[in-house]
Amino acid sequence: MTVPVAAAVQFSSANEPSGAGVTAAQAMPAAPANPADPAQANAFDAHMNAQAAPDAPAGTIRMHSAHESHSLDAVVTHMRNETAALDARYQAAMSQMEHPAALIDAGDPMMTMVRLTDFTLSTSVTMEQYQFSMAMADASNGVTHSLLKNNAE
Repeated sequence: MTVPVAAAVQFSSANEPSGAGVTAAQAMPAAPANPADPAQANAFDAHMNAQAAPDAPAGTIRMHSAHESHSLDAVVTHMRNETAALDARYQAAMSQMEHPAALIDAGDPMMTMVRLTDFTLSTSVTMEQYQFSMAMADASNGVTHSLLKNNAE
């Protein structure tokens, strides 16, 4: 695909009264109108229709498979698995923090910077996810407490 080169807008013409400067069409011409490839369009249409539910209108996409369970037990199991994985990542980050010399290579300062940056990024993401998980658990406890309190009254 070729992209047309936009003409340079000169600063002197931008300060002139309207109509004297470069028009928008001159500064940024429209993209070339290439016709759609029929084979690609048909493949895309077939893919979209294959993803749609049988009773859904054309063009809709099914977000979950038909055999996927949405029961409370499945949700709790999924949350426990996610929490266990998050705890494992947190423990790995904390153990790596206790031994920072493993990240430092005196012979290759660029690789040291990459390792430290990667460690910082992965640790900060893990901490943010951990904080989010704790906030969700706190909110869940508050909702449960409120429901139990209102049910007892």
